[in-house]
Amino acid sequence: MSVHYELLNMMLEILDQDHLDTPDIQPSRPITDDLLRECSVNQVPPTIARHELSSFWGMAYNQSGDTFESLRLARAEDCDISLLTDFYQQVSSVSPSAADTAFCQGRSIRDRLEQRHASDMLVVDALTGQGDAYILVPAGEQVDYFQPIGEHALADLIWNNFVHFYSNRGIGYRDEPQNNEEKMAAAILGYDSAGSLFLGFSELDVLLQIHGGTGLFLHGASRSVIDQALGYLPTHLKFDVEPSG
Repeated sequence: MSVHYELLNMMLEILDQDHLDTPDIQPSRPITDDLLRECSVNQVPPTIARHELSSFWGMAYNQSGDTFESLRLARAEDCDISLLTDFYQQVSSVSPSAADTAFCQGRSIRDRLEQRHASDMLVVDALTGQGDAYILVPAGEQVDYFQPIGEHALADLIWNNFVHFYSNRGIGYRDEPQNNEEKMAAAILGYDSAGSLFLGFSELDVLLQIHGGTGLFLHGASRSVIDQALGYLPTHLKFDVEPSG
């Protein structure tokens, strides 16, 4: 049985049970303002501040931009992981215990998601190096900047995007965001309901796009800049590198 049909049958079984007393819980990890700092354009490195608002629209919808070279970092389980994150996010809101104990094709879904998240963090950590990572979000007529403070905050932010917290099904729209995470999420929802994070780095002149929670794309001004970034990635992750757009 394919992953799609196995998850569909399992979800129908879970939804058929009585979970009326279970609160609507998202599988997210809250990030307080002291761990996610909003920055002005003057507070971010020049390699990050130079990106123009118009550059993000093509990347948000097509994962490529007119002023960038763009590559997809494909992995064998991308499609399956996307299905698993959808299942995990939706079932968590009905029964967190069912989501955490579910198995697919003989493997724990939660364990598989934790493994993929750890893999993603190896990529982010490799590109960050000894510098800092920033989140760039097109918002209205400008680009907003956020800086995760510390490795754990960055990991939680990547996890929240991974499990579709920054989506209509997750955090949803906020008329008046109460904190920096909600403000960031509201901006993300404004341009891409699938949830696309753009990470910039103080030590590398590239953008890492995490699209739909699972897809990785590198954007740079030239192929040589991207090749430099590729050289930092752990070789055991075995990406298939292919043009994007």
